[in-house]
Amino acid sequence: MRKSTLAGLARPWFGGGTVNFVTVRGRRHCLAPREAGFEDGALNFLSIPAVESGLRRLDAIGMDTIRTRVACLTDWLIARLLELRHDNGRALVRIYGPANGAMRGGTVTMNVYDSLGHLLDYRRIDELAGLEGISLRTGCFCNPGAGEWAEDLTEGDMLDSLSQGADMTLPRFLQVMQHRGKSAGAIRVSLGLVSNLADVERFVAFAGAFRDQTALTIGEVTFDIDSCRVIRDGG
Repeated sequence: MRKSTLAGLARPWFGGGTVNFVTVRGRRHCLAPREAGFEDGALNFLSIPAVESGLRRLDAIGMDTIRTRVACLTDWLIARLLELRHDNGRALVRIYGPANGAMRGGTVTMNVYDSLGHLLDYRRIDELAGLEGISLRTGCFCNPGAGEWAEDLTEGDMLDSLSQGADMTLPRFLQVMQHRGKSAGAIRVSLGLVSNLADVERFVAFAGAFRDQTALTIGEVTFDIDSCRVIRDGG
């Protein structure tokens, strides 16, 4: 089965090299523990020769062609997702950013909600997407300021998280926000040169399958995002 090419490129603001946690509204940051807090990371020098091949490929296709293709697919994806409704008429998907292709690129960030407006855990949705051969990017936002604004995370929310200790992890952060009645993070679908209409339709069908589903019916997340270990009772 062909794996849909919808993987995003963004990464969470946890464990991003030298910084373990950063907040814009709280105006604070925590370095990664021990020597990791002073490391910039190793350059992937083995892939440098691929840059030349990639640039030749882009030049042969033409950036205008790529831009038009991605814009059309993005417009179509957003329009289809906004049509998804639960039986009671409530929207199934919340899209962050413009509700059309204007002033945006090929990455569409969203969350899925049940018919009562409760967030469905994006980590579980990511797991279910993987079972369908759909590659997504989930987690907190690369841009912490944008993430805090989109999820309405206040200065108090972020400082409360920092008070838990400098070794704050994403699962622990999610727990803190859930206790405050909020969420953090989202699902990102990224479209590119090799994406096609079939990829978009496949993801829309996948998202539509959550119509009238609840957190109970889709099941709980089974993997810890940071360590990739199976979550056990109380873990």
